[in-house]
Order: sequence, then C-alpha cells, then structure tokens
Amino acid sequence: CLRFGVDKLSIYNFKLTCHNELKATEGNDSYIKESVFIRKKGLFNLEYTTTIIKDFTEIKTKEYSLLTFNPNKLIHGHNIYNSKKEEIDYALDKLLDNLRKRGIELDLSSAKFRDIEININFSINFWEYLQAFTIIVLQLPNPKYYGRLNKDSETIEELRSDEGFTDSNKRRIFRLYDKSEEVKKKNKIYISNLIRFEFTFYRPILNEYFRRKKVENYFHYLSDDFIEEIFKYYFELYISSKVNSHIKIKNAKLEEEYLKFKRDQKQAKQFKRPMKYKVYEHLKKFIVYDKQQILDIVKIYNNKNFYREKEKIENDFSDKNTFEKLFNLEPVFP
Repeated sequence: CLRFGVDKLSIYNFKLTCHNELKATEGNDSYIKESVFIRKKGLFNLEYTTTIIKDFTEIKTKEYSLLTFNPNKLIHGHNIYNSKKEEIDYALDKLLDNLRKRGIELDLSSAKFRDIEININFSINFWEYLQAFTIIVLQLPNPKYYGRLNKDSETIEELRSDEGFTDSNKRRIFRLYDKSEEVKKKNKIYISNLIRFEFTFYRPILNEYFRRKKVENYFHYLSDDFIEEIFKYYFELYISSKVNSHIKIKNAKLEEEYLKFKRDQKQAKQFKRPMKYKVYEHLKKFIVYDKQQILDIVKIYNNKNFYREKEKIENDFSDKNTFEKLFNLEPVFP
C-alpha cells in the first residue's frame, strides 16, 4: 500500500512522575541528580533527568526528557509497515500502559518533536530502478551508496544485502534503500521488491515547518496531513524540483552532441572521409536516461525521417526508460 507514514519518532519537554525507588540518584553538596532510564531494545527508550543545582544565592532545577519509540515495532514486532496517526496513538497507548504498570506516569500535554522518521514504500525491484534512483540521489549534496555482501548466501540472488543510498546533514537524513533485504537480515522475514524512501527530520527542520504554520513544534499537532505534507514539501525542495533541471542540462548536452555529429557527418561526406560511428552510437557515450530524450531531438532536427528513425532509436535505446520509472514513483513525483 502506497502511503506516507512514520517509522520512528522522538519527543521531549514532557513531565514524568514515579516512585522514588525507580529513580537513580547521585550528587554532592552542589547538586542532586535524579534519573529514570528505561530501554526496551528496538521498541522504545525513555530518559528523564531532574538536576537540582545549589549555589550561594539560589537553587536551580534543570529537567531533561526524551522518549523515542517505533510504533510499528510496538504493534507488529517489526517495521516493514509505517504508521499513520491512528496507529501511532494506539502504539503510544500501549507504551504508556506499559510504563504505568511500572509505576511511571507521563504527561505529554506540552511534549514537542525532537525528530521523526517518515517514509513511503514502493513494490519495485531495486536494480531495475537503479537509474531512476541515481537521478534522485544526484540532486543531494553528499550522497553515498552502500552495499554489503551476505557471506552465508547460497545463491547469487541472496549474495547482495543492504543496498541503498543515503545523504545526511544536521537538519535531516534521506535514505533510499532495499527494505526487503534489511528485514530478511534483521527479522528473518522473506519478502521481495520493497523499496523505501525515508526522511529523518531533526528539530531545525521541524521548527522551520511549524513556524510556517505559525504554531509551535508541539507533538499534539501530529496528523496524517502533517506526515504527508512535510515529506512531500522537503522531497520537492531537495530533490524533485532539481530533477527537471538536471534532465534539461543532460538534454542540452545530447542536443549539442547530436548537432555537432551531424555537422561532422556533413563535412565527412563533403570531403569523402569515413565516419567512425553512427549518430546513436556516438550519443551512447553520454548520459542517456530515456529514449524519449533522443526522440525529442530527432523530432526537432530530422522530423521528415522521424518515424524511420524512431524504430532505430527504440531498438538502440530499448533499455533506457527512466522517465517511465520516475512516473511510477507518482506519490513523490506528481
């Protein structure tokens, strides 16, 4: 199911009350620090610290709070799926009930977002879409490809694992990766052709987003509209708005090389010199994402022979269909 949803999120600025025996205490004459730390691996982390600082004139109290949880892991035990608002609320109720049974109460009425992971899954093959993914990650400032080999594999298909691209800075992380390989390795769940586009948004971006809405970065503003809107906005800002410009640059280069070849071809005929290549062989030396790029050039400069040339182009560039693949990513490339 194509939908935008949350994988993991962290909130802060909440209140915690519990029995004193659940608190770890340390200190000396100048401060007292009380801490509650609970970790359920892969499901949630809770940290809450109150520090009372004594100096000569006054007593200061500092509080630190952080709750990180993965809604789908709390509900299903894995994160193949993502979570909409209703599922996040359900998972959070389970988490709070778990804490309540331990004697811990949380007041989230003033909680704020610290970070949030939002993603969308596509049922497509990683390698068949590699050229389309390449265009996407080329728009990012510092993209990295990662891939490892599964040494315990018994077939070529199982040899590869954890393939994808990532790009990060202090504001956000973007990942595009083969989720089916990840869950096969981590959860022993065998599915195929599940590709995930994922943003992790940190506080600077979240604050920026909510400022545009003229509200503060409060957790209670979480909604399905927010989940989809923030992903689409920053995907368009960082990636899709730049893809068209990138393709136009490549189109201009192909057009320049096509016209240059035709001029050289005309001179070669004039002086009876043999040409080393045919025009389409020449264009293959450059980046061609889609046969439509070549068709558009020929339609402009050799329209009278277009239908004859079209058959040649479709044969010579039969594997170049990246535009169709970008179109298939319709929720992020409208």
